Amino acid sequence: MFSFFKKEKEKTSLLIDIQSGLIRGCLISQKENSNPVISKLITRDIPRKNHTNSHYLNKMMLKTFSEIMHMLTETNHVESINIILSSPWILSHSKTIKIDFTDEKEVTEEMVLKIIDDERNKLEDIYKKSDIDTTENIYSDLQYIEQKVFDVKLNGYEISDYIGKKARDIEVSFSMTLSSKIILNRLNKVISRFIKAKEIKFSSGLLLNYIALRKIMPDINNYVYMHVHSELTDIIVVQKGLCSHFSSFPIGTANLIRKISRRMTQNDTVTDSMISLYQGKKLESLEEKKIGRIIGDYSEEWFSQYKKTLEVADIATNIPRIYFLSTHSHIEIYKDILNTKIGYEIRITDFAIEKINSAISYEKTSDKNQLIEMYAYALDGMI
Repeated sequence: MFSFFKKEKEKTSLLIDIQSGLIRGCLISQKENSNPVISKLITRDIPRKNHTNSHYLNKMMLKTFSEIMHMLTETNHVESINIILSSPWILSHSKTIKIDFTDEKEVTEEMVLKIIDDERNKLEDIYKKSDIDTTENIYSDLQYIEQKVFDVKLNGYEISDYIGKKARDIEVSFSMTLSSKIILNRLNKVISRFIKAKEIKFSSGLLLNYIALRKIMPDINNYVYMHVHSELTDIIVVQKGLCSHFSSFPIGTANLIRKISRRMTQNDTVTDSMISLYQGKKLESLEEKKIGRIIGDYSEEWFSQYKKTLEVADIATNIPRIYFLSTHSHIEIYKDILNTKIGYEIRITDFAIEKINSAISYEKTSDKNQLIEMYAYALDGMI
């Protein structure tokens, strides 16, 4: 029977989040003039061993990525794929640079690009000189995968149409992302084994987080967003509505669990349960004191790293007092660290999925995940 009704087009894409300790992927379907729908969400830990080095971590990341690709594509036709990268697979950087001119100058596109290019060259040097334990120099050949200009000010005033205008000074706020060409090529090879995607896009998890936060909370202009992954902690500092600082440092929730497991000679599953009991004040006095001392040592190390990232960026004395905190587990530990060590009153909000009003929906059979939803929300219109 012939139908006169035109079938509504539907696009299916993959979104895969590659973190330091896990990979999470999902299918996203979207019909014309409709909101995205997330389905078939899969999470796999990246295997680790004692004394893991970069070569082993790269190998296990690619193996886990291949497993996720297989599970998501075996019964689905996929048109495009978005790969979201976090440290150590990517280096994201934000900066505000102000230049004063001796005389009034006309602003050109080349002038703005040179400001960004000069900063990119500095960033490449930092990446190449970093102390990375690897048997292959995968970070010697870097690829510049994205940049975003947040704001341009001339003579102290924000202006969108700045090309051709004259000014005594210019201030540019922007972000950029670099990654290893070798890693990107290996990811592309894995993708090509499973699908022939029309579009493959790589993005920074930190940048997409910031874009999503601005959409979710357009009226909050000064805050710190912290996401404690399994192997690292991501930080976004927003001041006057603009991202003033991106950073990551290599201590996360898994580091705490391993530290306690080693000291108490037990496996990580037992430790994870003990931390929950400790937080609920349900341990015997001796065990509570032992774990409390280890958590105290960890807290010093974690907070010291946090302070160091702010000091390097020269913003340690002007940090907003509103914190949005997201962790893989044991969020109360990190609330206690911040409240105890910052030294002045702050307001911490548990950034749970209930806080997100993103219009992204899930299929009934799909698990929900806060980060995936934020990424899909940030990419809406591009997936």
